[in-house]
Amino acid sequence: MTGAASGIGAATAEAFVGRGFDVIGMDLDWPSRTDTADGLTAHTIDVSDVAASTALLSQFGDIVHLVNAAGVRPQASLAMSDHAMALRCIEVNALGAMNVMRVVVNTESPLESVVNVASAAAWGKQNLAVYGASKAALLSLTRTAALELASRGVRVNAVLPGTTLTGMLPNGVQAEPAPRNFTGRVMEPRDVGAAIADVAMLRLTTGATIPIGLLPSSW
Repeated sequence: MTGAASGIGAATAEAFVGRGFDVIGMDLDWPSRTDTADGLTAHTIDVSDVAASTALLSQFGDIVHLVNAAGVRPQASLAMSDHAMALRCIEVNALGAMNVMRVVVNTESPLESVVNVASAAAWGKQNLAVYGASKAALLSLTRTAALELASRGVRVNAVLPGTTLTGMLPNGVQAEPAPRNFTGRVMEPRDVGAAIADVAMLRLTTGATIPIGLLPSSW
């Protein structure tokens, strides 16, 4: 589980622990508190660091589900985006997921499913130029992986969470209506995390892009 220290990633990790799984949590910045959920082991890893990710994940041969939730979300227009910003965003959001998937599929793990946390910004959203581009790359990677891993019985899907109460939201947004969400309200991370765990368990679905609480007109 990447991006497991906060937000949707932390909630998803808790959802898997609640279903009886032991979770290998990967994140760059864990909170100082030590009360992580039983069943969750915290590893400080930058998913864009190929060597570090490989060294960690190669130790495990029993990974059944993989969720890529690590992400950075620079808020900037195309005109204000620079090369360094774009590179970091793509390294984490797209290449980081690719790195982790590649390592896991090359182990002896009995992998059953991969869920990549994408975004409706992949279809274009103002002031999210490089973020949207990185998530579009992640959707393409999801579909390709679904085709390539089907013969091994591995399902690979992407999810599009609606507006969710996380640290990525601009200040004040959490108190506003969320017209993109079918409930009209900002969602709680725990609800999104539970839905992501549900997607991981879908036995006959692969290569899909699945909205979570998001109206069709939003993507």
